[in-house]
Amino acid sequence: MHRPITLTINGSCSTQQVWELTTGVDAPDADASFNVLPNPASDRVTVVLGAPAVEGAVLELLDVDGRLVHSALLRAGDERYTWSVQALASGTYVLGLRQGDLVHRRSLLIAH
Repeated sequence: MHRPITLTINGSCSTQQVWELTTGVDAPDADASFNVLPNPASDRVTVVLGAPAVEGAVLELLDVDGRLVHSALLRAGDERYTWSVQALASGTYVLGLRQGDLVHRRSLLIAH
């Protein structure tokens, strides 16, 4: 949420200038946040969404070279998604949750 700030500067000639500035950073959209459990993982991974998925939400798992190694289309209302990571090589991956124009990412460590 942005809040206006009023800045008043008194000039030397009895003049006054007033500016209204809006500052701040929007808070992350809670609907698009998620957690990955366990992390690191060796067998199965569960993605727990901060709020139910919207229609068309997609999970994408990328390796360190940016190659897509797993993707899943979530159903509207889904709150979690679980899959096996046993076939993946040990290493660091990036898990992205795309909902509309928003993409949130988390690192995922696979350790066998």
